[in-house]
Amino acid sequence: MSPPDIGRFFIRLDLNMAPIYGRRVINEIPKAPCLTAEAARLLRVGEGTARRWADEGKLHVVRTAAGLRVYDRRELERVAAERAATKK
Repeated sequence: MSPPDIGRFFIRLDLNMAPIYGRRVINEIPKAPCLTAEAARLLRVGEGTARRWADEGKLHVVRTAAGLRVYDRRELERVAAERAATKK
């Protein structure tokens, strides 16, 4: 799924339907969004691991009102590069 297609999953922001970050309501979706499956692929881990890392705070994630986890692709690329550098 490419980033332009992802927009159809987001609910328009208003007071009742704003995405949440952790437990705080925020008003902004990442500029380079991707969902859990793509995040896991970029990090070369399983989807469950990507979800767990997000829940543990190792990855920043935005939760929409619908419950979708939205990751910032730029952060994922940075984390993937760090992981690759430590494996060498």
